[in-house]
Amino acid sequence: VRDCVLVFHQRYPRNRFLITCRVLSYQNTQWQLPKADFLSFELASFSAEKIEQFINAWYNEVAQKWNVSAARTQALAEKLLDALQRSDLARLAPNPLLLTVMVLVHTEYGELPDNRAQLYHQAVDVLLWRWEQEKSKDLGGLSKIMSLLQAANRDRNDLLLILGRLAFEAHLTGGDTDDQDAVSGISNHALLIALRELHPERSLDWAEQVVEAMRLRAGLLLDRDGTVFTFPHRTFQEYLAGTHLSLITDFPLEACKLVEAGSFWRVVILLAVGHLAHNMINRSLPLMLVNELCPGEDQQDELAWNKAVLAGEALLELGINRAQDSETGKSALKRVRNRLAEIVEKGLWTATRRAEAGGLLGRLGDPRFDPKTFYLPKTFRSQPEETLGFVRIPAGSFVMGSKKGEKDAFSNEQPQHEVELPEFRIARYPVTVAQYRAFVNEAGHKTADQRSITENPNWPVRYVSWHDARAYCQWLTEKLSVIIRQQSVRGLPGDAESRFWQGLAEGRLIVRLPTEAEWEKASRYGDTRRYPWGNGDWDEEKANIGSSGLGHPSPVGMYTQGATPNSLMDMSGNVWEWSRSLKKDYPYYLEHGRNDPEASGSRVVRGGSWILNLGNARCAYRFRLDTDLRYDGLGFRIVMSPT
Repeated sequence: VRDCVLVFHQRYPRNRFLITCRVLSYQNTQWQLPKADFLSFELASFSAEKIEQFINAWYNEVAQKWNVSAARTQALAEKLLDALQRSDLARLAPNPLLLTVMVLVHTEYGELPDNRAQLYHQAVDVLLWRWEQEKSKDLGGLSKIMSLLQAANRDRNDLLLILGRLAFEAHLTGGDTDDQDAVSGISNHALLIALRELHPERSLDWAEQVVEAMRLRAGLLLDRDGTVFTFPHRTFQEYLAGTHLSLITDFPLEACKLVEAGSFWRVVILLAVGHLAHNMINRSLPLMLVNELCPGEDQQDELAWNKAVLAGEALLELGINRAQDSETGKSALKRVRNRLAEIVEKGLWTATRRAEAGGLLGRLGDPRFDPKTFYLPKTFRSQPEETLGFVRIPAGSFVMGSKKGEKDAFSNEQPQHEVELPEFRIARYPVTVAQYRAFVNEAGHKTADQRSITENPNWPVRYVSWHDARAYCQWLTEKLSVIIRQQSVRGLPGDAESRFWQGLAEGRLIVRLPTEAEWEKASRYGDTRRYPWGNGDWDEEKANIGSSGLGHPSPVGMYTQGATPNSLMDMSGNVWEWSRSLKKDYPYYLEHGRNDPEASGSRVVRGGSWILNLGNARCAYRFRLDTDLRYDGLGFRIVMSPT
């Protein structure tokens, strides 16, 4: 081939030539062209802009070649671009080969499967069979690989079994790496020895023909230097290794042993679960694995917590509804949820890992919140929430604002002065996505941004205006009074909380946004502390602010070290919280009409957010925003007080 290119170039020296070759193949000197005549460049991965251009160009071609309407292909392009926002797909999309595979799958089926195992199943089909079939058609022949398999009385499943075993062995010997893109090599010799098992006469010549056909016409195995093959991406190695693992006798026990060998088996195990569940092979084995990973014993070591997280991920791969089809599955789901809630509420691990575990908990169904009461808090640190998560703030005075000259203080926080407030109750957490979604679904409230109801259920809700927050309060007031009247025949809680429940039952309490004075008093725990946790410096375990490095909101209640003494959570960071108060100068006087809900003007927000710095997360810091504003760092918390 190289010599033909050189002859062609010499024959037509005034023409321009563009020659393409696989990167690793060109490193072999026998393939290289004279540097004086052929400059060599390695193509970069696609940027987000290039990915979008590629997809749009692809579907424009589909519209012309297959006579599909432009509106239809544009919709398909947009749908695929949305799907590529998934974290598991975002890592693959910059690779032109893998992006092409995903586009082929999407063009064929009109969508990418939600389950990873199904996606890789279809992608392998494209790379191994359809890719090869298209090349064979161009050459005027039949599928070479299929012809060879038929000649040996074999089919595609036999070949996939061999590739699965080789992928598993490759992962076993070279998978222990933190590089998510690293793939392990399969020697040409190992490939030949494995493939010859498929031939009735164990023909090595036949195996060599299969290898050559895959090398030239398929995209699933890439020839690196003539002696070693790899899969096009680590995830294909992990998927095929997972298909092999799923067939091993005593799969649950063997998978548990692999967990103990290292975290590099995590994706393999999850893809094995997905393969079993979504390719209709065996749906009981995944539950058996969950029971092995998260048994009834209350183990507290690091490995046990890691296994509990993997059990939760396995349940998601299986599907929550499928898990709940049996009593075994229901029991396993409850056990895993409770274990993950322990990680969040005990402040285990680093904040980053805890946020991942908490996000998983939200997708599984956070047991701290009760669907029967519109996802208001049900338990706190394994104990019942006697008042739906509303924490009592006693009547009395507190010192509001900052002293002149105080570090990071602004003039709008001055003068520091004393404010008297009646008793009220404030929510332990900011309103969550699950709570807000219950309101939207039940009340028919229109959302300006779908992310306010589609993000992780136990994240604080975002993208809500002051008017949205106020509408939620009015709806919840009505719903709680109805719930309490229906339940009152069963008796009220103990005497200590009876006024709360009686007030709800009689309609004497309402849900509303906190005034900024109420918010600051609750955050400061009645004293002059700088932060909700006290005057000590911030660290990564105190609050989710810009310096945390999470890059997104966090599940509510995971910063136990940043709580107030009476366990109000997330008062600093995570999201700004709307208040009822208009932005007015201090001193804070009620008679100034600053808390009139019908008055026009911007409203005060408190607490800082995951985007901003520590100074914004101080108890005394105040900022104002237009009441129509919605953005990714803005949510709200509620209070309950007399009408």
